[in-house]
Amino acid sequence: MRPHILEEIKMGGYYLNEILYAALPELYAELEQLLRDAYPADQLVVPPFLRVGTWIGGDQDGNPNVHANTLLEALRWQRAHVVEHYRSSIQALAQEYSHSLRLCSITQQLQES
Repeated sequence: MRPHILEEIKMGGYYLNEILYAALPELYAELEQLLRDAYPADQLVVPPFLRVGTWIGGDQDGNPNVHANTLLEALRWQRAHVVEHYRSSIQALAQEYSHSLRLCSITQQLQES
């Protein structure tokens, strides 16, 4: 039995989280480190060489439940998923790099400014 289209779309979120957001940046970082090790005098950057795509929610492979509204819903879900990923990443960075008087001290002059 085939999963419902929305279930397929949400299962795709696993791949976004585990592969796109986690593994691909590590892959590019590792390749760039290998280039730095092999060519220390050069500042080489690994160009984008992978293109990620999905057919989930838009394949229309004969499934009578897949139609234009399904594709629209898939795109909306994916967009919201990506935005939430970036929002939570930025929130984590803000926690990491924000200053707090409980954690560090500042001069009186800075505090009065």
